[in-house]
Amino acid sequence: MCYILGVLAGDGYVIHDRHNWIIGLGVKDKIFTEKFKEKLENIGVHCNIYESKSLSRVHKRPLKIYQVQGNSKILFLFWKSLTWERIFELIKDNENLIYSFLCGLYESDGSLVQLEKHGTVLILLVNTDMGLINLATKLLEKLGIKYSISCEKKKHIKHPNWKKACKVQITDKREKKKRLSYSIESCYQAR
Repeated sequence: MCYILGVLAGDGYVIHDRHNWIIGLGVKDKIFTEKFKEKLENIGVHCNIYESKSLSRVHKRPLKIYQVQGNSKILFLFWKSLTWERIFELIKDNENLIYSFLCGLYESDGSLVQLEKHGTVLILLVNTDMGLINLATKLLEKLGIKYSISCEKKKHIKHPNWKKACKVQITDKREKKKRLSYSIESCYQAR
């Protein structure tokens, strides 16, 4: 369940439309959508996957997007009742729940980069929601993992509504970082 919450905190979404209580995810990675579908079905939410085309905001060409959607009033209402602080309170005392949430969050909204030159793993999360950034950093602190934050508004994009994006980079070189990167790598490999 914490993995699902992490995905919803990232690129996932919930929509209420008449009698439908949609839990969904739309991404370019078909394997990721299949994994999210499996996780939802494990808790009793029947899902469908379908393809759609979306226009790339950057390259202005069509992209194939894989959508997974399920219908669950209970999960929808549960997600809507949560705040970032409430999620923290629910999982803060259980390392496995924290790792599961961060795995879903990083898989949907983060990146894991293997630096061959140094033989290390770079773990990044970039988001415009400061509440989510604060939740992620508080969870990293609970795990004893060091990180750095940098925030900036994209100077090259001339859009009045463009929000400031913050980047959380894991800087810890210790065993806890290895477990986090292993957890996230396992997420990616399980796809």
